[in-house]
This record gives sequence, structure tokens and C-alpha cells, in this order.
Amino acid sequence: MESGPGVDVILDFTLPFTDIDRQLNGRRFSTIICLSVMEHCTQPFLMAENLTRLLLPGGKLCLAVPFAFHFHAYPSDYWRFTYEGVKLLFPQLKFDLAQGAAGATSQTGEFKPLDKEIGMISFGSKWHRRQGHFFRGLVAKTLGSLGKIGILRWLAGHDYLLAPTELFMIGTLRE
Repeated sequence: MESGPGVDVILDFTLPFTDIDRQLNGRRFSTIICLSVMEHCTQPFLMAENLTRLLLPGGKLCLAVPFAFHFHAYPSDYWRFTYEGVKLLFPQLKFDLAQGAAGATSQTGEFKPLDKEIGMISFGSKWHRRQGHFFRGLVAKTLGSLGKIGILRWLAGHDYLLAPTELFMIGTLRE
């Protein structure tokens, strides 16, 4: 976005590809790292297409996008993403859930597989007990019950809440 130490090129990836290609002197890359950028792009499909075109055959895209996150303008904040949404953005890439895909919450060390429970904080006890957290399950169940009777409804009046969660994925350009 701006010049400074270690910045080689300032480039808008939503420009026509001919302009991007000219600014990069026709270079292609075996690895592109795109961390916490897509949510700030006004045209994510165009950016995704241009990033894909910059990959060499078999090249890798390392991507981090928000699934559930607070608004953070830089210059503004437009999107949140799911695993399936990322696959739509990058149809020429193969994303393997078993390798190079995880969700991380704001809790230290909390990386989880990308599945239906990503970032979910349940107000039921079973979910927490399955994860080996008996007392957490008890507290969650109590909060859920309080929410149902009108006490703490602002917090626990829903089945679950979403923790701030980032998706980390690695896609490979199909050859």
C-alpha cells in the first residue's frame, strides 16, 4: 500500500492484468503469500483471478482470510470468508483440507481443522465435553439456560457465538 523499507513494488491487484504484468516485468511466482488482505479489497474476485494468473504451474498460494472478525478499516473492511467461498474465488487452485488448511481463533495455540464448528463457542455442554472441557461445558450450559429465561440474553440468547477466527489455507495451481 505504501513505500518503505523492504517494499519492492506497490501494486493494486485489481488493476487490469496487463498493467500488473507490466509492473512485474512478466514475472511469475512459485509461492504467493496473501495474509489478511482480501477483506480490504473492493473486488475480491478480480484480485483472486490476478493472483492466480501470477502463479507458475504447480505454484502455491498461502492465504489467510477472516471468517469472523471485528471491523478493521485499512482503508476499509468489506468481506468475511468461508472455506467454500475461498474455493469459489480461486477455482483453478486445489485446496486440501487435510494439508495446509486450518482455522485459528484469537486464543493462543487454538488452531482447528476447517469444519462446521470452526470458531463456534457453543452454549451447550456436549460440545465442550467432547473436547475434554467438563467445567467449560457446565458454565456454557448455565449461560445458555440464563439466556433462555431472559437473564444475560444479550450474551447467551443464541445457540452459539463465533470467536474471532481467521482461515489459513494453501492452494496449489492445477497444472
